[in-house]
Amino acid sequence: MGRTMAGFDICHFERRFVRQLASCGIDLAAAPAIGVAVSGGADSLCLLTALHRVAPAGLAIRVVTVDHNIRPPEESGGDADFVEAYCRSIAVPCRRMTIPPGTVRELARRRGSGIEEAARSLRYDLFARFMEEERVSFLCLAHHRDDQLETIIMRFLQGAGTEALGGIPAVRGSYVRPLLPFSRSQIESYLAALGIPFRTDKTNADTAMLRNCIRARIVPLLDRELPGWQTALLSLAAKMRDDDDALRGLAAAECRDVAFSQGGACVRMDAAAFALLPRAVRRRLLYRAVDAVGARCRVPYRLIADALDAPAAGTPWHGNAAGIEIRCDGADIFVQKEQKVATESGFFVIVKEVGVYAAGCWTVQVERSGDGLVLTASGTPGSSTICIGNLGFPFAFRSRQCGDVIRNASGTYTAVSKILDGWKCGDSRDLVPVLQDFRDAGQQLVCIWGAAAGFKNWLVKV
Repeated sequence: MGRTMAGFDICHFERRFVRQLASCGIDLAAAPAIGVAVSGGADSLCLLTALHRVAPAGLAIRVVTVDHNIRPPEESGGDADFVEAYCRSIAVPCRRMTIPPGTVRELARRRGSGIEEAARSLRYDLFARFMEEERVSFLCLAHHRDDQLETIIMRFLQGAGTEALGGIPAVRGSYVRPLLPFSRSQIESYLAALGIPFRTDKTNADTAMLRNCIRARIVPLLDRELPGWQTALLSLAAKMRDDDDALRGLAAAECRDVAFSQGGACVRMDAAAFALLPRAVRRRLLYRAVDAVGARCRVPYRLIADALDAPAAGTPWHGNAAGIEIRCDGADIFVQKEQKVATESGFFVIVKEVGVYAAGCWTVQVERSGDGLVLTASGTPGSSTICIGNLGFPFAFRSRQCGDVIRNASGTYTAVSKILDGWKCGDSRDLVPVLQDFRDAGQQLVCIWGAAAGFKNWLVKV
């Protein structure tokens, strides 16, 4: 293992590699299995080769390669064939996972994102499935030092904040990147010293893609005009990671004070407490809320900035973008997935006291009855009166949202959409009101008010 070939010290490279694995929390002697994502390019071939060479006897290495089907079959399929052949040559099992043709482009169209972003999203979905099915606790990815530099430049040009300017983390959840300290030149020299070929993605030469443009044009300019820029940029990223860790910690600590609570597909925060926090902490709380409601694409900063610049607590405000809605009714801030305007059936109203409320096609009268409430709904779908003993103020009268679940008699939870399908609601499913209790952090659904639209009711008993 410890040889020097063609002026390249293989042993030194692999010792550094083992040290980096350890810094990522990977103990090769103790790990029963390790996953590796391999595309066929120099970086991932280097990752697999180095891991295979330093792995102790008994360590199971499991490879996954993804065919995205966004290039001609002889290229994308050829890459996967190459990876499978190389894995056979070193007796390492390889699992090939294929994304059906057209899937990536369709996802990019639906989200309004680029092809690369859509491909990455689908790829990571497959990675998660691979880790679960192959029972590996972490997956090694082949990002390296040049990738890190390009990423930081790209995010700077896109106006990123400290969280993104920190660059690619060496460890994020189940994903580890042991090649981050190594340059592309060192990686290719390692493979050349061992006589190992690799594949080259022709799209890497397409400078219409921002990353490729940075690699082909901006990096050479900086190398020529600003010696030492790489060290300075990596130092900046380390400082940004430190700052972001501190701010994330502050945001997490403030969740209690702002009454940050999630229920269904909605997050609620106290507007007055929120307004008192530093802007950087408020921004992170908003992003935390966006993540909590399950945003599937990047929310533009414009929406976050508008929410941060909104009038002081006590003044209603509303904004939406990329399928996410942020609004304030004066006392509370709500972050949720945006209702589909095309159906004109989505509705949402917060009920804070006895009175009459308008919500979409519904008018709701709310009255007290003992320890509970009596609600009368009237609208185009029908009318109904219901008495709920375990409901108090505030609560939401709204249409169903993706991801809604409700407790059943056994104490487990059932998807609201499944219940409505069982009632055969058809096109009326988005007209059926649900009632969501906002009195505690759980913000659970307590009723599917099917009788208002001519169906059954589903009531959660205390």
